[in-house]
Amino acid sequence: MIDDNDDDSLDGLGCDELASSEKGGRVGISRDIKREFDALDEKQQGRFIGIMKLWCEGRKLAPTMFNYNEGRSKQKNLLIQAFKAFKIRFYGFERHLSDRRTFIIIDYDPAKKQDKADPNILKRAKSSADEIMKDV
Repeated sequence: MIDDNDDDSLDGLGCDELASSEKGGRVGISRDIKREFDALDEKQQGRFIGIMKLWCEGRKLAPTMFNYNEGRSKQKNLLIQAFKAFKIRFYGFERHLSDRRTFIIIDYDPAKKQDKADPNILKRAKSSADEIMKDV
């Protein structure tokens, strides 16, 4: 089993936990992006936490709540996905850390104005995913 002080833990990746479930799933967020999440109003935070808890429980999420495929990162070939609400997207990827199904949020789009993701933000998210996992 992986120790929580190991680089293969949320803390070792520079992330904090946002949501979790007794079924084992959890959502972590890069500390660089957590400020943005904390700046959301209470209603927005509550909606995102609710969606994240459903993900942690292994529930199938509607396309209005979660985009299952935003493309892949170049170096590590990580599938980028996004939690969605209020025209805001939080981008990340799934990985097993410390024997737990974990979604790691690594970027966000604060004001999505169309159904498609902003290509510049998505490119940045893919690079961030590779960067956070470079030593793992």
